[in-house]
Amino acid sequence: MDCLKLRLQDMTTYKNDLGIVKMKKTLISSAISVALLSTAVAHADDSELQAIKQRLAELEAQSAAQPASGESSWMDNVSYSGLVEVLATKNEGMGDESDSSDLSVATVELGLEAKINEWATANLVFLHEEDADESIEVDVATIVFANAELSPVSLTLGQDYLPFGSYETNLINDTLALEIGETRATTAILGFEAAGFTASGYVYTDESNEDDHSLSAYGASLGYATESFNVGADYIDNILDADTLSEFIDDNGLRPFIDKKVSGISLHAAAELGDLNLIAEHLMLDEIGDADVTASQVEAAYSFGDFTAAVAYQQTEDAYGLLPEQRLSIGGSYAVLENTTLSLEYWNDEDYSEKEGGTGDNTNNIALQVAVEF
Repeated sequence: MDCLKLRLQDMTTYKNDLGIVKMKKTLISSAISVALLSTAVAHADDSELQAIKQRLAELEAQSAAQPASGESSWMDNVSYSGLVEVLATKNEGMGDESDSSDLSVATVELGLEAKINEWATANLVFLHEEDADESIEVDVATIVFANAELSPVSLTLGQDYLPFGSYETNLINDTLALEIGETRATTAILGFEAAGFTASGYVYTDESNEDDHSLSAYGASLGYATESFNVGADYIDNILDADTLSEFIDDNGLRPFIDKKVSGISLHAAAELGDLNLIAEHLMLDEIGDADVTASQVEAAYSFGDFTAAVAYQQTEDAYGLLPEQRLSIGGSYAVLENTTLSLEYWNDEDYSEKEGGTGDNTNNIALQVAVEF
């Protein structure tokens, strides 16, 4: 009986020990699971943290580059150009004028063109000329609405040179026709271009009457051009707004004696025949008092590689006091470096006779110019 009791006690003790062992195994398994889970979570947190840090670094780099990228994109729509001319001259005096020589920065020009969208373009040109009153001025300021791929029609608004006259030349000096006819004004120009044909009509502010500025002047231009030839005819309602002519009238106190508008017509043509370039232009004005002012030009130029030689003959009528009666010019230009040109010109001016209101003098002049374009 006592032995049986002992066996029962031993079995009870074994069961208790077995339960404790099982409990310990369960606790150990749970602990291991918790440890593994914690390790996995910690590993996942580290990976996510690294990914977040990497993404933040990418966003910071993108953000830092974005202003520069935006600026570059805006600047891609802006183009610029420039011209600097340094001129040395030696001139014989005409009439009471003394002989002279000079070295000057004849022209500084900077142009900006901004493509606003597929239809609108803004243009600005800043200009300094040696003989101008201002050191630098806004020469051209326009907004142009045009898209040649979608429409042959264009509209130009702002301050610009009117489409009157061609004034082409291969020489240093401006043409005598330009001295009479070049006109800058605040204008609205409606243009058309298709299949080589061009046409434009415009209105502009008439400033010939100092007491009555009004949008009352107008003009028109017609032309046709191919790769080797162009011809045109232009009309302007009031040439008294032309830059040089207007200044001459004011300097000589002639404006009070002019009581009407003075119209002008320009006929011009040019041709490229291989290396030969031919230019012709004739400009004529309506009567200014008793004067029928005209200016004509014929010019031929031939290119020998980087060297171009040119000769021109020009004459005027009834432009005494303003321009010579005749001018014969010969000159050449050489591209010494990329966008760098050295030019030389000799010209002989024959003035109107004293009977016609001139000096009757004949003068010889020479000019040497270095020009850089960009």
